[in-house]
Amino acid sequence: MKKITTLFIILLFFCVSSLQAKVYTDEMGRDVFIKEYPKRIVSLTPGITEILFALGIKGHVVGVTKFSDYPPEAKRKPKVGSYINLGLESIISLHPDLIIASADGNRKEDISRLTDLGFTVYVIYPQNLEGILSSIAHIGQITGAKAQAKDLTDNMRSKIRFINNALSGVTRRRVFVQIEPSPLISVGKDTFWDNLISLAGGQNIVSENTAGYPKYSLEEVLARNP
Repeated sequence: MKKITTLFIILLFFCVSSLQAKVYTDEMGRDVFIKEYPKRIVSLTPGITEILFALGIKGHVVGVTKFSDYPPEAKRKPKVGSYINLGLESIISLHPDLIIASADGNRKEDISRLTDLGFTVYVIYPQNLEGILSSIAHIGQITGAKAQAKDLTDNMRSKIRFINNALSGVTRRRVFVQIEPSPLISVGKDTFWDNLISLAGGQNIVSENTAGYPKYSLEEVLARNP
């Protein structure tokens, strides 16, 4: 009788847990089991931090990366290293029930290590402007802020349409974006940066390069005459 009672309690626990959690597929195709309305969220990039604050759930953010400085309130959150050099011990000490990472910046081995330690890690992978909007929607869904995410993305799409209309017919300036000085690293085709340059009325002078972040010599850049 005692064994039956114990088994019943265990089954009841898992049934209740399943009602409070759901399996989501992240942007890397991984199935992630996330409990409903996570209360302790660690953000592993500045961009993710901005999204969480914009969704109005800053109170659930317990850790951010070193350069998370917008909005200003983010500076006061505990730091867990930089997004390419995470402090795993700092993350563990915060006891997060959800960690949101990015495949474009966070190291794969760090994500695997956190997952192996039993933490819930959801990975986004926005590669362009439309991808950013999708990531906002996904983050809203897994954090219980679905309505806020829809309002935010609708507002952003409205602004994008306004900018497109305002710049119709404007002569495009030739633009070179430098994200690293030595060697010179720029931004190639279909990246978030490339999308923004085009949206703002510019022409990325290396947009034909299919590499995400191509390297160039100073002579090559000067020859392209940005």
